[in-house]
Order: sequence, then structure tokens, then C-alpha cells
Amino acid sequence: MKDKKLFPILLLLVFGFNYFAQSQPNVRTSAWNYYKERQFAKAKEAIDKASTHELTATDPKTWYFKALIYLSIASSNDSVLRSSTADPITETFEAVKKSREFDAKKAFYTDNNAVLKELTLLLYNDGTDKYNLGVINLTTNPSLSNLNFNKALTRFQQFIESFAMMGKDSMGVVLELARYQVDAKNVYYYAGNCAYQTGQKDKAVSFYQGLVNAKFQGFEVYANLADIYFERGDTTRAFTVIDKGKKVNTDKNVLKNLDLKELQIYQLAGKMDELKNKLEAALNEDPNNITFLVTLGETYYTISEKLAEEKKTAEADEYWNKAMNLFLKSLEKTTDADKEMRFLLNNKIGTIYYNKGADYYNQAIDKANESREKELKDLYSKYFDMAIPYLEKSMELNPADKAAIPLLIKIYLLKGDMKKVTELNKLK
Repeated sequence: MKDKKLFPILLLLVFGFNYFAQSQPNVRTSAWNYYKERQFAKAKEAIDKASTHELTATDPKTWYFKALIYLSIASSNDSVLRSSTADPITETFEAVKKSREFDAKKAFYTDNNAVLKELTLLLYNDGTDKYNLGVINLTTNPSLSNLNFNKALTRFQQFIESFAMMGKDSMGVVLELARYQVDAKNVYYYAGNCAYQTGQKDKAVSFYQGLVNAKFQGFEVYANLADIYFERGDTTRAFTVIDKGKKVNTDKNVLKNLDLKELQIYQLAGKMDELKNKLEAALNEDPNNITFLVTLGETYYTISEKLAEEKKTAEADEYWNKAMNLFLKSLEKTTDADKEMRFLLNNKIGTIYYNKGADYYNQAIDKANESREKELKDLYSKYFDMAIPYLEKSMELNPADKAAIPLLIKIYLLKGDMKKVTELNKLK
């Protein structure tokens, strides 16, 4: 998600137009002279007066001068000068718009576009700076992260508007960005991410959909847009977006992640048959993919639970066994580098065995099953015993996770092993 600040901004634009040389004893002329002398604080004071005076407030030249002066302030390395105005970048942008508004003859069209070119580069730099701060604080300080994402979004929106205002001259910005191997469409990508992260989903859709239409490559655009459509109940459109992403991307990691996103949507949508078919096909091509194995195992397990609710016991048991076989197979394929996956699988397998044992235990204490008491006791003892090594291994792999402790305590209480119960209680 992060990007680097790319290039310095030109500090001063001086144009040798003959009308600048016409010395007039007025505030606007003073502002221009201060600007040429790089006395930007004084230039700012003078142009602020000129922009509110009835004789100069509707003159495009006044606002063009103001844009030049505020651009220099915004670009300055002098932090005191920059802080003399709350937002010199926006002041520059608004000044150009005012100059355009009063410039019916387009006398300053080219000059204003020169300002806009420098401004768009400044907007890009400032936007990416704030975007990167948003990314850095995403997990550590979400409120600060949102603040920076919102500030970045403002800059990217101003960039897009400035870019549009430049007309054919905007190609200069494209070429300048290209010098630093930056695609101008990245602005829409960052803007979309900012809107997405701050919950402005309508804006995110607008930015992302434009990128999808432009066949933009990458994962987040397609994944985030699919998530938004899914949240809105439009599962068909979510799958369409993922499909478009697969068609335009060539990077193997991106394609793999898009496959996973598609599977996630199938899972969340409860489309278990489609998910099962997709995963089985994926495993035919990549039989050692642990993520696919685990996900298919979870799918089989979900199908098993659904069948059990429908009292289809034989089919439920079949899918339960399929699920467990895949979980066990996945665990066998993990390496020392997969510590987190090993923990999750041990915990999952142990918990499923425990739940199976608990189900038989509940049947055993039901008086209606009195005739099957010994059979049911043997079954719950069997599955509780099977659960123990996996639950204990999960505790060993992640001592901070306490989820296995109460399950093990219940098992050892039934077994009458009070020493183990005491040891486990100390670990709570």
C-alpha cells in the first residue's frame, strides 16, 4: 500500500510577460514585486489585501498572482512560512479556480495551467505522504490512521480536479510522473483505498470502478470493490469484479489472492456446493496447497453440520470424515516455518474431536439412551482421548491462547485426573 515521495517541487515560477513590467503603485504590484524578491510573507500579506479589494478582487491577474505566491509558500522548506497559512496548498488551488472564473478571455489559461502542473505534483507528494502515515498507523492508531487517510483523500481529489482542469496540458503531469515510474492512475488507486479505509464506500466504488474499467492491475482494487458489492447484497457483481481482476492480472501472487477472495465470498455467501466444486478443482491443479486443503476441510465440515441438522446422519458422517482427513493431511504438510498454521490446525482438530465427544456424552446422560449407555461412553471417551494431544499441542505452540484449557479441564474431570485439572487451572 505504501509509496514514496517522488520529486521536489519548483519553488518559483517567473514569467517575463510585458504586463508584469508595468509598475503600478498599488497593492497587487507590491505583491508581485515581493514575490520576485522571494519575500513571500510580505507578498502574501499584499495579495490577500488585493484579492479582497473591490478594484482587484474580480481581476484574474490578482488570483493568478495569489496562486503563484501561495504555491511558493506551500513548496517552501521554511516551516514557519508554511505554517503562516492553515492550508497553502488548498489556497493555491482555490486561487487558480478563481482566476479561471474571472478569466473570460482565457488570458491566463496557459499561466494557470503552469501553476496547476506544479500544484498537481505537490498534491501527489503531500497525498502520498499522508497516505503512508495512514498505512503506518492502520493497526496501532486507527483514529490517527483515519485522519491521515481523510487528509490524503482530499489531496487526491484535488489532484484529480486539477488534472481535469488542465485539459490537454495534463499530459505534462503524466510525463512527469512517468519519469519516476508512477502511473497517473495510481492517484485513483490511493483515493479508492483512502475512501475504503474511512468507510466512504460510495466514493470508493467510484474510484475503484473507474480503475476496473481501465483494466488496472493489482489485488486491492478488485478485492475491496468485490467486498463492497457483497456487503450490499450484490453477490453477482462481486463475482464479476473478481473475474475481471483475473482476466487483467498476470502476477501469480495476485491471481492466487484473487482466487482466495473468490472462495471467501462463496463461503460467506453460504454457497457451499459452488465453493466445494471450486476448491476440488483448485486442488487438482495444486494438491499441496495448504490453504486450499484447510478451506475445503472447513467447507466439508460446514456441509456436515448442515446435513446433521437435516437428520441425514450417514451423509453428515461422510463429510465429517472428509473434513477431518483434510485437516490431518494439512497438518502433516506444515513445516517449522508454519507455526501459526500448526497452532490453528491443532486447535481446530482438537476442538472438533472434543465437540464430537461432547455430543456423545450428552446422548449418554440422556435417560432416553439408557440402553446405549456403555456404547455412548466408549464413543465419547474415544473422541475425548483423541482430542487431548491436539489441544495440548496447541497450548504448547501458543501459550498465550487459553481456549484449549477449559476443554481439557472438562475431559480430565471426566477421567478423574485431578492432578491434571489442578495444573490446568493454574494456567488460566
